[in-house]
Amino acid sequence: MSDKHYFLGIDLGTSAVKVALIDHRRQMLAFQTVGYDIDQPEFGWREIDPDIWFRCLSEGLKELFLQFDPALVDAVGVTGQMHTLVMLDENGRSVRPALMWDDTRTRDLVAGLREEIEKQPECAYIAKTISTGSPATNLHWLRLNEPDHFARMRKFLIAPDYLVYRLTGVSVTDYCDASTSCLYDMERKEWSPFMRDLLQLPPSVYPEVRGAAVTAGRLLPEMAAQFGFRPDVEVLTGTGDNAATALSSGCLGEGYPVISLGTSGV
Repeated sequence: MSDKHYFLGIDLGTSAVKVALIDHRRQMLAFQTVGYDIDQPEFGWREIDPDIWFRCLSEGLKELFLQFDPALVDAVGVTGQMHTLVMLDENGRSVRPALMWDDTRTRDLVAGLREEIEKQPECAYIAKTISTGSPATNLHWLRLNEPDHFARMRKFLIAPDYLVYRLTGVSVTDYCDASTSCLYDMERKEWSPFMRDLLQLPPSVYPEVRGAAVTAGRLLPEMAAQFGFRPDVEVLTGTGDNAATALSSGCLGEGYPVISLGTSGV
């Protein structure tokens, strides 16, 4: 058995998929970026067919493993853009393009939603954070404006969760992305029953919530065969890009703050 051990990192950004290969000493071995365009069918609308992400991931992995043996990969970690909403049907296919985190089509709905949420004291913190781009707001828009798509939805996921789903067939998200969805009760550590009733969402559409470092599942046999990985490779649940960046900075162990100057906020 080889003494080499590789670990694959996948980051699903707003405009590109990035893949990185490191060894057991945390040394970077290879890195690839594959870009894509976002559709803007109307002013303020930003959406994309999530299958484009997977096609770009496949292209990046093909280039990444031109010089390295994919059979030496022991585990896969996924991170990426937060809030972006993916809606899947009963066959695991997207019912419509994913609604991006920076999509502002819901700007006229936010005030009304906030007012309704504020009536429930235990959900006051959700009222403070809900905004355009929030999965909760986008699901509300979908129910009002595309009822056929809303009815066809059998599961919703956040953007990086979609890649985990394609690789493993498992629908999960982590506590970070759940907590920033404006659909999660952080006190009870469960999907908020109030928000579920408000948005008329059946319990079955929610993904399971797990820790970011917990295994989501093993690679599907067809995924292992496509990329040349061993069938026992595990894919972690993963987390949002800002949370992953903060973790990698070491701030949790050392206790210092991290300031992130993002595309649309701090």
